[in-house]
Amino acid sequence: MDSDDASPPRYPSTGPRPHLQKACPPAFAETFVRWGWRGVERAFGARTDINKRWLTHCGGEKLQQARLRYLGRLKTLRAEQARREAAKRRYAHALHQAIPEGMPCL
Repeated sequence: MDSDDASPPRYPSTGPRPHLQKACPPAFAETFVRWGWRGVERAFGARTDINKRWLTHCGGEKLQQARLRYLGRLKTLRAEQARREAAKRRYAHALHQAIPEGMPCL
């Protein structure tokens, strides 16, 4: 008997049973971009190692860059909204100041 025959079988890096691995959900990439790591954990309830595998499977670095772009755009939109709200408050205040003291409100 050879020493090669006695060695245990060698499995691929995916483990002994790759056919039992949970497939990546179709909405994983979108969920990661919009909600981040915690959102993925809440939405899919998978273990961290599975989430990491799915992240790598869906593009990894590109997905993280898309998340950063999304957060940058969200920050810009929120800043624009805050500026508009401040402008509305300033306009309402100026309008209120322009009404003469004894004039009744409608």
